[in-house]
Amino acid sequence: MKTYVKRIIGGAVLSIALVTYTVPTWAGNRDNREVIVGYIVGNATGGATGGVNAARYSSDSKQYIGCIIRGTTSYSSVTCFAADKTGATFACSTTDPNMIKTVRTMTNYSFLRFFTGADRSTCDGIEVFNYSDYLK
Repeated sequence: MKTYVKRIIGGAVLSIALVTYTVPTWAGNRDNREVIVGYIVGNATGGATGGVNAARYSSDSKQYIGCIIRGTTSYSSVTCFAADKTGATFACSTTDPNMIKTVRTMTNYSFLRFFTGADRSTCDGIEVFNYSDYLK
């Protein structure tokens, strides 16, 4: 009888443990676009686009995309960098306060797009997309 009661209690404890333990479920749209260097928007002469997570978890070791904000008490700038799976790179910089604000919204699941005009070094635009689609 004691063995029977122990089995019932053990089974009940196991059942409760299995019911309360949930495995993460991933659903919804997912966008894992890799980095593209040479992406052109409108009249831009150069650009790059891609997801931060997609670059980080790509199957190659060449892709990266991101931005660095530098600042002192009298000066702030942002530089965005990217490399695609072929090793092609692109970068641009700006001191525009609105673009710096935009870059400050970046997260580890952001999708970035940045591009230049005629001088191919000053960013004419920086776009940050923060959607659940870009989560790993």
